[in-house]
Amino acid sequence: MAIERFSVTPVDARYYKTEVEASLSKEQIRQILGDGFSYETFNPSIYDLSFGFTIKEMTISAFTPRIKYYKTNPELLNDEHWVPFNESHYFLVRPYSTLHEALSLRIIPIPTETYEYYTQPERPLIQIDPAKKTIVCFEYPDKAQDNGMIFFKFLVDRYKKRFNVFYIVTESSPDLKNLVGYEQHVVFYKSPENIEVVRKADILCHTHSSHYVLPFATYKMEELAYSKQKIFLQHGIIGSKDVSAVYGKKEPNPFTDLFVVSSEREKQLIARDYGFEENEIIVTGLARFDHLINERTRFVKRYLNRKKILFMPTWRPKVENYKDEQFIATDYYQEFQSLITDPALQAMHEQGGYEISFYLHRNFQKFNHLFQSDFVKVLRQEDQTVKDLLEINHVLVTDYSSVGLDFSLMHKKVIYYRPETLLGDDNAGESADLLPGDVIETREDLLASLREPNMPVKFKSKLQHIYPYKDKKASRRIFKAMEEHFSL
Repeated sequence: MAIERFSVTPVDARYYKTEVEASLSKEQIRQILGDGFSYETFNPSIYDLSFGFTIKEMTISAFTPRIKYYKTNPELLNDEHWVPFNESHYFLVRPYSTLHEALSLRIIPIPTETYEYYTQPERPLIQIDPAKKTIVCFEYPDKAQDNGMIFFKFLVDRYKKRFNVFYIVTESSPDLKNLVGYEQHVVFYKSPENIEVVRKADILCHTHSSHYVLPFATYKMEELAYSKQKIFLQHGIIGSKDVSAVYGKKEPNPFTDLFVVSSEREKQLIARDYGFEENEIIVTGLARFDHLINERTRFVKRYLNRKKILFMPTWRPKVENYKDEQFIATDYYQEFQSLITDPALQAMHEQGGYEISFYLHRNFQKFNHLFQSDFVKVLRQEDQTVKDLLEINHVLVTDYSSVGLDFSLMHKKVIYYRPETLLGDDNAGESADLLPGDVIETREDLLASLREPNMPVKFKSKLQHIYPYKDKKASRRIFKAMEEHFSL
């Protein structure tokens, strides 16, 4: 950043007040974002601001403390600095205060037409019947493959005459093929229509943060999301991984109003550890599980895939922000890189004919290039959907991802590989009695277990505690609960 003004004023004998005025140019924004930056998709990057002093004669200190950003100072609350970047885009440079009142920045590209729609008086762009409630479904901005998409289709198929129903997704999403036939209900992320639909929305149906419905984040837009009724459709059964820091209830703006779970066990967990009241938690099952239950009966498909193994570990908080050289030094990288190059695993591939794949969590996909193997396929998230990966593989190896519970519902074998070095702080430490697979702590025991591809019968009986439903009516139960809770 370019320093426009700099002054130091004595406060008393020990303290000085430093004031700095800085500017961020278009060229500096280009340098920060780099050449491969995507203008259409969600930008998760956060830029922390620190300061330090240097003089020509000597180094004063290598210490660079974070800059404070006090929420109580009203003159500092302007978080909408719009920069006209080129003919097609503006950039929102948004300073904001972290939980610890430190200054950070987000840099968000927005199409010029969207910026102009946002800054001008409201006007209608699409037909939204004011006599109907408006329901908006979404996942990650670039995704349409999970509970959000499935519940959206259910609403359109059954209730489009009763509600205005929309799905928000990026225009470049590879998942648009999943929305064929529903195009008139699809709104593109970051478009002017995105803003209009959010303004008109009564209920937000989200699988992750409800803020993913917003084309950009500012205090003004966040307040708009907070004002809506929200139902958390989830994207997996909560158990092994503690995600209360992300999905817990926080006042005055709770994460959601209605929390979907799959069993009484999960309901009690959410009530105990996540701060929600029991009447805010609904036991319905997840929308996509209707399809998983159907997969149980596809015996020919399962036989053809009987020698396909999928490694799918979960991510770790904080580690997702590491640089490559830091990530390579972690036990996580060392263990899984060693595993996918293990000679005994290679022998299973070459002599036993096993197909082996390795898939990193979305939050770790940026580290994909660091994993190398001559016989294990290291998959990118754009190669296949998680849903397809679960269907075409016969054995799943994870650490403590909720995806293991999804996999078990298809009556397929799950192995929880948990050497002591792999257990992160987010491991919930649940009882192994609740897991639909063996917990294995050594490489030797893991390789031995992989040689028997079928799900042990003893684990099928545990599924009742994890997911009590054998029907395919989860979407119907979710809607009925939503209808009652929000008095639709």
